[in-house]
Amino acid sequence: MNIFKKLFIAFTTVIFMSLFAAASVSAAASDEKALSPAESAPYIILMGIDADKALWEQKEENSQEFSSDSEITLSYSFQTGGSVINKLVLDTNLPASQFPNALININKITLTTASNGTFDIPYNSSKAVLTQNANKCVRLNILYPFGQPTASAIDTSLPASASIGDSLAISFLISGISSSAAGNPVTTTTSADLSEAITTTTTITSFTQADIVQSGNTINSSYSYDTSTGTVSQTADPGIVTIAVTGAAAAALSVGAFTMRKKKKK
Repeated sequence: MNIFKKLFIAFTTVIFMSLFAAASVSAAASDEKALSPAESAPYIILMGIDADKALWEQKEENSQEFSSDSEITLSYSFQTGGSVINKLVLDTNLPASQFPNALININKITLTTASNGTFDIPYNSSKAVLTQNANKCVRLNILYPFGQPTASAIDTSLPASASIGDSLAISFLISGISSSAAGNPVTTTTSADLSEAITTTTTITSFTQADIVQSGNTINSSYSYDTSTGTVSQTADPGIVTIAVTGAAAAALSVGAFTMRKKKKK
């Protein structure tokens, strides 16, 4: 077999495997019904599961509305019973582009049976995948063997066999739903560069000793007085404000530190 035939066979094999993988993913997702983006709150989170039966639609127990960061528990009741889970996801209608900081953190996954009690299902958060559904909404894949990367945060085998009416519950925190996290405009104020302090000087010609009230050795709002120049200074954001005091006011300040107040104009 010459080199060209080998290359042709290798190329054909790669193409076939790619098409097979794509077809497998498409078939796997054919029974899923991804939530569509919501324009505003309240939003929805849904437990999608493929166990004894596949459930991707909103039911009373497996979905819940929320409008802010929330602790939520969703559950699934087994319809025929079984001991295996094939897929398990938490799907939302949060547009991923508007909620870039949205997170879903699992607290606990439990299986409750009528005959054997409740079992904790071990959960490995490092093997869960926070991603987007087919409609570009936030989604957490807990157990999902398709696509890249796959998710395997729990084992496919249940810790005990489930009978009809037994339930699987997921308790979790969904966060990052605040207005700032949603990408809404946030007003910020930037102060001036303090390395180049802004100095404002005001000459007070009608300042009298009666306008100055002594307060021990402390100047209100961190004022300081320079006896050589007759100025009262205050350091504050964004710069330094200096008030030049003249006449009787300067003479009064020369005896110590004072608090200043300015008379209201009548």
